[in-house]
Amino acid sequence: MFRKLGHKILVVALIFLLGLSLGALYKPVRVFLNQQVENTKGFIAGHPLERETSVWQKIQNDLGLAPWRSTRDASNIADFNFQAVTLAPELKGILPESVLELFLDTSAPALKKFAGMLVKTQVDTGRGYSPQLLLIGFDGYLHKLIPLGSENDCDCSSNKALNYFYIAGDPAEIKVLGNSLVNVNSCGAIDWSVDSKYTFHHYLNNDGDHRQASFWILDATDLVRIETGTGRVLDRISLSEIINSNPDLPVFEARLKATKPERWVYGEAEFVPIGRTHTEVENADHNPFHTNDIDEYLGDEAGLFEKGDLVLSFRALNLLLVVRPATRKIVWYAYGLTSRQHDPDFLSSSSIMVYDNNFHNSSSRIVMLHATATAGKEPQFGTRRVNLVDDIGGTKFQQLIEGYQFYIDDNRSLIVSAESYNAGIDTLNDQVFMAIRHQWRNQAFLGLDVERLLTPAEFDDIKNAKCK
Repeated sequence: MFRKLGHKILVVALIFLLGLSLGALYKPVRVFLNQQVENTKGFIAGHPLERETSVWQKIQNDLGLAPWRSTRDASNIADFNFQAVTLAPELKGILPESVLELFLDTSAPALKKFAGMLVKTQVDTGRGYSPQLLLIGFDGYLHKLIPLGSENDCDCSSNKALNYFYIAGDPAEIKVLGNSLVNVNSCGAIDWSVDSKYTFHHYLNNDGDHRQASFWILDATDLVRIETGTGRVLDRISLSEIINSNPDLPVFEARLKATKPERWVYGEAEFVPIGRTHTEVENADHNPFHTNDIDEYLGDEAGLFEKGDLVLSFRALNLLLVVRPATRKIVWYAYGLTSRQHDPDFLSSSSIMVYDNNFHNSSSRIVMLHATATAGKEPQFGTRRVNLVDDIGGTKFQQLIEGYQFYIDDNRSLIVSAESYNAGIDTLNDQVFMAIRHQWRNQAFLGLDVERLLTPAEFDDIKNAKCK
């Protein structure tokens, strides 16, 4: 009798434990399966903003056979006098000469101290399209192709390290789980890589990341500081730490409480940070903030911001904030001055430039925000917005889901990533001095990013690197 009772108790206990285990596994399994479904849908159907509709074309892209997902519509493009980039003799037959096109005003002051530029784009390798770095001289020649993540060896004994960083296996690009931050040398070979704990996202802080001893990158909502030469993680700050270190600031209050207000009120000012309700925001359950970009203040002048401060962009909240890493304290923030913005850059100790995607309007724009605060008090909302650029060569430009910009000299010359090309603008006289695009099949343009302009010494270091 007791033996039978013991068996029954054991069975009940096992069923209870099994139920607990299944309950504990339910959510992670559901999230995992949902992620696989979304990846499969993205693999087959692609992003809703894509212009192409053929399933086969999208599968070709995901398998690396053709760059369909990278193509952009050629709308909103200024009518520059583009010229085909000439290939250096050693590159003949590797890349069609008609693919790269360049407009260049070599008399422009902004170009006087530069010999060329480093550009990232898709290149036909003969085995499908892959992202590569292109060394383009302002002499009109394409001098070098650098395949990212190649197995080529590099004799860099007489050359400086390239220190070019990119995110390998970005789920936003090739729909795989997990990714790494990779540093390559002048031949494209990997010097070091850092695995993501969550998902590395968008750009590194691009003002000095190849010159400084360390730089910052976003790993989902974590702020990660990495040593440039080794890839060693020096610091990791979670968004939870920032929220908990600033309990009196209502920066994330509305989203944390899952409210659905049409208008959020803070202090004495009202802002409309989003034009849709909470549940309509993209990936609201899994990615309610969509932290997309980070930049470090490297200046020494006194002001609201101090050297080492970080500005963060939260796309889903239309929010910018500046945090001090040492204390995790928020020193400034602003809601609703931009819409779905990307790539905030410090301009001074009291101003920030940002790519305002201006999501619900007909064009994007580059704006400068002047931050003000009363000493010893909470961040103020006395921020005014100044439009810098909303057209290139007389034509409006728009980026819906990304975008970047950076100043290149003291004349406040600007590089802007538009929908189908990149352009340099002398903001003193509102004249375009450079524009580059990557044409494909005479109808579409491949995504193309100007990574940085190169001085003659930097240009020669990369050009002359001996690759095996």
